[in-house]
Amino acid sequence: MHGTHTPQKRVKEISRSTISRHDLPHGRCVLARGFHISLVTNGTAKISDTYDLAIRAHDLIILTPGMRAVFDAMDDAFEMTCLRIEPDYFDSLRDGQTMYTQLSRFIREYGYPVLHLDSDTFEYLGRTMELFSEHMDAYSHSRNAIADRLCGFLLL
Repeated sequence: MHGTHTPQKRVKEISRSTISRHDLPHGRCVLARGFHISLVTNGTAKISDTYDLAIRAHDLIILTPGMRAVFDAMDDAFEMTCLRIEPDYFDSLRDGQTMYTQLSRFIREYGYPVLHLDSDTFEYLGRTMELFSEHMDAYSHSRNAIADRLCGFLLL
């Protein structure tokens, strides 16, 4: 019996990192070519490229693959958690299109996609982003399903 093979999505299409002023020798960071969900956890900085915008702790920045952001003018306390999702993987997610439509409306109305979060929402989102870690690799049989569910949960 012959069937079609559907390739599995890899967790490596999602990566989480922490960016700190101290990790950047030139004090600059560029995010581009992917869906980036970044949460400023401490300090202040400036986003420049298409727009010039000051950001601070508790700001959420969402970038689509067509957007590019240069983070600079970071103070010594600056730190942010970034989640990068490969565009093809994002497009395969059940909730990806809904989030993209909402984000597109927001960009048309307000410009750059930066939201300042209240403390409860900030903490909730930070904890959700922590779930995307290298520990998911330990669940080799179900890591793709875990990643899909976590992405759906985050995007809502």
